[in-house]
Amino acid sequence: MSFNLNVRHRSRLSHADVKLILFLIVQIKPFKYVGDRTLSQSRKWDLIQQKLEQHKLRSHHPAGVVPTVRTLQRQMATALQRAQHRHQTDHYVPFLVFTTLSRSSPLVDLELAVLELYNLSEAYKTGQTVGPLPEQVSQALEGDLLADVDLELPESEPTRAHSDVLDHLRRSLLLGPDRDDSEVPESVAPIVSRIRMVLEQNRTFYNECLLMLRLQSAAMNERLIKLEELVIASGKTMDLRKQELEDEFKQKTERERVLRSILLLLN
Repeated sequence: MSFNLNVRHRSRLSHADVKLILFLIVQIKPFKYVGDRTLSQSRKWDLIQQKLEQHKLRSHHPAGVVPTVRTLQRQMATALQRAQHRHQTDHYVPFLVFTTLSRSSPLVDLELAVLELYNLSEAYKTGQTVGPLPEQVSQALEGDLLADVDLELPESEPTRAHSDVLDHLRRSLLLGPDRDDSEVPESVAPIVSRIRMVLEQNRTFYNECLLMLRLQSAAMNERLIKLEELVIASGKTMDLRKQELEDEFKQKTERERVLRSILLLLN
């Protein structure tokens, strides 16, 4: 059966299709302020559609249907809504999901990654974030955008590895600095080590921000104290000047009284 690349209409997407679409969105980043800035957003969506076409060609998909760009965008909107309404855990760390993200990652992780990319793009747009992309985002899923998605890897093993990483990571978060690394399997030890490095970098960054805030607060308090002293000193100066003016007025009044008395005696 021949595959018709020109067939692009709405069709019912499977769970695997949705995951692949979200994975491609994370990989290509069809956002205005995040991703390859040399490509337009429409060109990025075209690349996502081409990737899906390549997937259907290589997997000999029987239906031969490629979702429209509008359908792809609706899938992203749905993922954003689901991720926004999902309650985050107490140990949520921004961009941590990118350190273990792959096409076999759970749907919730892919949706979270899409949401974080969208929020990051909006932050760049409004000026809340400046500078380069976070390291976790810039290093995640690196590779040629036009390269084929690896469709031959079985999903069971990466899924187990992903689960092991999360289990050991949760255990590490609970144990803190006294964690025991003896039970970490060699297969996931590099990933767990990288995640811990990212967590430590985030912790250092947050501590530096807190220190900066404390220094700014101390400087502001010092300026307020000096301003208060200046106001008090100004008040005392005004009181002294007022007293001087009152004394001058009294002296002038007394001189005028004495002068009138002398004039009366002379007359």
